[in-house]
Amino acid sequence: MMTWGISSLVGAVAGLLLCPIIMQPFMMWDPMLKGFAAAVMGGMTSLPGVVIAAYMLGIIENLFGGYISIEFKSVVAFVIIVLVLCVKPSGLFARHYVKKV
Repeated sequence: MMTWGISSLVGAVAGLLLCPIIMQPFMMWDPMLKGFAAAVMGGMTSLPGVVIAAYMLGIIENLFGGYISIEFKSVVAFVIIVLVLCVKPSGLFARHYVKKV
């Protein structure tokens, strides 16, 4: 048990020391953008809506990259966020609750 503990400690320290050298600060920017766009598109409170929206976002993005331009493929996620927030702010699959006072 002591050997496993020491080896995990050495591995954690090595990872902490090598991480700033190897990784870039914006390494996970694209996946986080796609996930946020899918969450906004599907609705923040609807998990099945987010899954369906993620599939739709992937299909739309790949069709845009194949037919129009591969350079602007990441822009599609921003455009979808803006369009969905303009049309239906609560998301495509979420319910918008209104409290009447």
